[in-house]
Amino acid sequence: MDGEGVAVKARQIGGGGVRAGSSTRQRTMNPEPNASASAADQAQGLIATLFDFSFNSFVTTKFIKLIYVLFMLVAGGAVLVFIGIGFKGGFMQGILCLILSPVVAFIYLFFARMWTELIIVVFRIAEHLRSIDAKTPPRA
Repeated sequence: MDGEGVAVKARQIGGGGVRAGSSTRQRTMNPEPNASASAADQAQGLIATLFDFSFNSFVTTKFIKLIYVLFMLVAGGAVLVFIGIGFKGGFMQGILCLILSPVVAFIYLFFARMWTELIIVVFRIAEHLRSIDAKTPPRA
């Protein structure tokens, strides 16, 4: 079957197919509502979030990138410290630390990434449930 025959068959099965140059993501994803917000508006939102005693908005989702960067800095610093300590103890101990400390740091970052992703998932579930709850009519 030639390329045109495949496209015709795809339209029959899938009800249209995807045109060249079009993106499924572009057609289905909505842009963030705050995508055009200025830095001042975001800073004001952060301050307002910090003093939101009803906890309607979450500050953790705003800081999670910073938290992950801190995990990365701790891992990098630990690698450098352990390599330095290793070479102070002797050449072979230094080589061993040079090999093992990046592996341990990688494992640490793997679990740190999983932990931060888990936190974001929990907060996104809460946000999505709140939007579903807002759209659902109250029960009688």
